[in-house]
Amino acid sequence: MKPLTPVGPEAVHSPIPMKTLRPEVLLLLVSLLLAGGHRVAAAGEVPLTLEECLRRALEASLQIREGRFVPEIAETYISEAESEFEHLLSFNTFGGKSRIPSGTVFAGGDKIEEQSFGADAAIGQKVRTGGTWSFGFQTSDLVTDSFFYTIRPAWTNSFSFRVRQPVLRRGGISYNEANIRSAEASTRAARAEYRNLLERTLAGVERSYWLLVYAGADLEVKRHSLRVAEELLRISRRRLEAGAGTRIEVVQAEAGIAQREKELILAEHRLASSRDVLRSFVFPFVEKNGEQEFLIAPRDSASPSPTPPSGNLESRIRLAFERRPDVEATKEALEAAGIRVSQRENELLPQVDAFGRVGLAGLEESFSESSRIAMSRRFPTWEVGISVEIPLGNEAARSRHRRSLLERAKIAAGFETLKNQVVVDVRDAWRLIETSRREIEASRRAVAAAQAQFEAERDRVEAEKSTNYQLLETEQDLSEAKSQELFSLVGYRIALVNIEEATGTYLETRGLAMPEGDSFREDGPEGAR
Repeated sequence: MKPLTPVGPEAVHSPIPMKTLRPEVLLLLVSLLLAGGHRVAAAGEVPLTLEECLRRALEASLQIREGRFVPEIAETYISEAESEFEHLLSFNTFGGKSRIPSGTVFAGGDKIEEQSFGADAAIGQKVRTGGTWSFGFQTSDLVTDSFFYTIRPAWTNSFSFRVRQPVLRRGGISYNEANIRSAEASTRAARAEYRNLLERTLAGVERSYWLLVYAGADLEVKRHSLRVAEELLRISRRRLEAGAGTRIEVVQAEAGIAQREKELILAEHRLASSRDVLRSFVFPFVEKNGEQEFLIAPRDSASPSPTPPSGNLESRIRLAFERRPDVEATKEALEAAGIRVSQRENELLPQVDAFGRVGLAGLEESFSESSRIAMSRRFPTWEVGISVEIPLGNEAARSRHRRSLLERAKIAAGFETLKNQVVVDVRDAWRLIETSRREIEASRRAVAAAQAQFEAERDRVEAEKSTNYQLLETEQDLSEAKSQELFSLVGYRIALVNIEEATGTYLETRGLAMPEGDSFREDGPEGAR
């Protein structure tokens, strides 16, 4: 048999006399189709690299936008807790008039008329030891016709300074700053939860990107396989018309086309779904111009495979305990629970308060004279004392204390569960890297074997020892092997994403930082407008 002479791609669709349609020509055309086929970008596609998708997702992802409020909300609890120690300024005023019957001749008549006016102002504060202080000024004016008052009208002015300090229950800096420290721990936990959201969301973006890479490449494989089957059908029909073929060859070719059309439909569906998933991260449908069709076309290829991650399994597990944001968040939640336990323990104590008051007062017919007398310190007052309050039973405080202990124990038990899950996640992700690497090697061997089997079947058809049906079967095996090779390459990329996510280092390894403030794009991908 003479060797096959290479021809150009134009030979695929050039008219060929029926008498020259020998099996050698058919096999040559099939092999040319299998060897060709580069994907051409469709009109309206927006090419994006993985880095571009990640950075767009940082700005536009709805999940990230929602999660960004969590630490900001948590920070408000810190300022709320600190406001407990703010200064408080108060002011009151009153006035009135009364006429009451007199029951004694010493009142100067059968009735007593009085007109009064008063006001007080004070400034105070709760200090971080739990004590309170206040400085106040009170003034009042009484106009009366009663003979019992020697000074009419009577202006009374007074200054007072009061302090009160809890000694046991609710006393001390540790107790009174507990709400602040608890809010700070909760804020740190919220920030860790936000970073965890970023890690999971952006890792999901990358996984979606590589799945889209696979869907696009697999679609090209399916299209190529369909073109091969269609060309084989065209040639089989010509052979039948020329009397050199059989009807069964045409039927087998038609069956091959039907099978490949079904696979192509499914591949097109996977591609459209993968595009939608990725687009929902980088340019959500609910945003401005979200109704427009943006066909994302990945610019990065899954091959060649990147280098394996550094370290070993043990170092990755240690790194996960140090860096995983959910571990950090749980540690902060456990700290906040411990603070609440300390608070509730303090509330089991009796209420013992020390208090004191000093004051100055003045009384005269005018405001100025009354104030002058008060400031002269001729009429000082002072008072000190201790108040004790011991609840009998104290069940409310005991219940709160027990509840805080149970809540802390629950968080601690959940932390152990989380640590166990961290080990499982890291081990599974690390194992998947090796599995994916071996799968790549196996799939490449499978492609080489399928290619060799296809070439062998081609030689059998040339020797008229096989049929078109067998040739289609081996071509189908080759197509599936190529799809599996693509999937294994993408699977390795996803395995690398999983290990970085499992150890809490995804943002760091991708060179990404937590975004600050709201800066969301309102336009579509570049080139889509």
